[in-house]
Amino acid sequence: MWRDQASFRWSIDYAARVTLASIGVQAGPVATLVGFRLADGGRIEVSVEPATHMSAPDTFTHVFTEREAELADAVRRFDGPEDDEESWASERAKQALRIVSICNALVHRNSHHVFYGGFPGRVNGWEVYPVISVVRSRWLSYPTIEIPARITADIGARSLQHTLVGVLLDQAGRAMRGQDPPQEVGGFISRFTDDLRRRAADDFVSQLLRDPEDYAQTGFELNNALDSVSAQPYEGRTGVGTIVVAPPNHPGIERIVTFGRHVPITDARPLRKALEMTGPDLHLLVTDNTAWGLGRVNLTERPTSSPALTIKVVGRGAWQLEAGGVPLMRMQDRMPTLPDERIARTTFVDTVHRVLGPTADADSLWSMAEVAAEQQHGTMLVIHRDAVSESGRLAAQATPIHPSPLTEQTLASMSSIDGAILLDPQGCCHAVGVILDGVAVANHGDPSRGARFNSAVRYHQSMPHNTCVIVVVSEDGMINLLPKLRRQVDRDSVEQALRDLDWGLFNQVAIVDLIALDRRVQSLAFYLSEEQADRVNALRAAIAELPEYQGSAEHRFDTKPLARDPELDDSYFFDGDDRDDEGVM
Repeated sequence: MWRDQASFRWSIDYAARVTLASIGVQAGPVATLVGFRLADGGRIEVSVEPATHMSAPDTFTHVFTEREAELADAVRRFDGPEDDEESWASERAKQALRIVSICNALVHRNSHHVFYGGFPGRVNGWEVYPVISVVRSRWLSYPTIEIPARITADIGARSLQHTLVGVLLDQAGRAMRGQDPPQEVGGFISRFTDDLRRRAADDFVSQLLRDPEDYAQTGFELNNALDSVSAQPYEGRTGVGTIVVAPPNHPGIERIVTFGRHVPITDARPLRKALEMTGPDLHLLVTDNTAWGLGRVNLTERPTSSPALTIKVVGRGAWQLEAGGVPLMRMQDRMPTLPDERIARTTFVDTVHRVLGPTADADSLWSMAEVAAEQQHGTMLVIHRDAVSESGRLAAQATPIHPSPLTEQTLASMSSIDGAILLDPQGCCHAVGVILDGVAVANHGDPSRGARFNSAVRYHQSMPHNTCVIVVVSEDGMINLLPKLRRQVDRDSVEQALRDLDWGLFNQVAIVDLIALDRRVQSLAFYLSEEQADRVNALRAAIAELPEYQGSAEHRFDTKPLARDPELDDSYFFDGDDRDDEGVM
């Protein structure tokens, strides 16, 4: 299609991986370009970059014929005097149906992935459609919300990650509609990805706000206002509070107070003052970018029109967006990410049993973790294998108590003081107000987080392996579980990934497929034994000698030799095929 199509496709591929990872999504995105042009005799010629066994050109030969009735109907809807606008809308409708056909053709060949297509550009006579695929099992694990179809047909309406993919596809189409055939999708990658993230956040909120009868609302103004009010202290302290964005007649809203003078959300100081009046059951009500009252809200209400958006200001420069009770986006210092998921019961129980053993009372400990997670001022639970000895060791910097179980009310009261709560594996408390010790370790901790989190990291790093589990609840609403264990995998699946890479090299598959097989191995690198790591290094050395690899600028793998991870032990494996290992990162 054009000389630099491989490097252009690779730039989309790389941008997708970097931008999705920057918001907390690891879904193995891969970019594909599908081009069509009219050849001699009215024949449709197809070109695919890259052409693999999953996306050979003959996969798409039906795209211009299989939906003739729908295409004709799309054109018929724009019958009448032809002008530029009508012609553009007609062509846009055809292209939308072709996108559906392209994605259906790809998913028919590879049902383990989800495919999203963007509107095309024209390069050297080719109509080129950008496509991004993601691993289905990973993609579906991230939060989304159902949006009524009559609100929007955009792929981004369901989540921040959907919107980000849509924004990148739009950028790719724009690049191909430029004056010259493109070499890359964007400029300097860090600046480009930051711009994509901000645009995705604005577009996502715009789509959630959008009324079916009014397309004038945008998320840019609301996002800007929330960034400003979350950074605005009130009488010297960081503020928290809840804003609900919905129409005044929303079925889930109970109006308690109506302001005599409405507050524009662009006016940060009075908005911050109004936010101070909110509480657990009283929220600031906003419609059309104006705060007009206080009320109670049924946050699980799923209306048939625009959903009610709940915005929680959780700390300095930090706020979180929810809809229908589903956390969808977190903004921290004007940069969007997916929200840190509250600790899942399955994750907590798995961590407790793997670290503290099967005799630990995971149910009692989970109940305490749930109470801790609700403490707005933050707290910390340390569940120690030998809590008796540890309470004695730390007695000078704690308040030791006679071992006893705690009720939810008692735990909530004890968490109001500084310091951690020390528990044993059966859920009995041994000390409160514990000031943790520990020495900082290189590459552990997070300078953007507070003292509580980093204190927990230092303490955990100083403890022997499999000694304690820590639940950290920060004042900004973030909840962390230490250690953050990698998921268990089947040993056979790790070995199979190596055999697949060996098979690909032996059978001389296309370099793009070899790199895909290598990425699969790379995603399992933590689980490699010393012998397996040596085999991978040898296979990579052989691949690096291939002329196809040496002549390719975009198909590359990490050249750093793999080695057995010192933290790897038998607890990271299970035997059998009853659990899915796809998506290990």
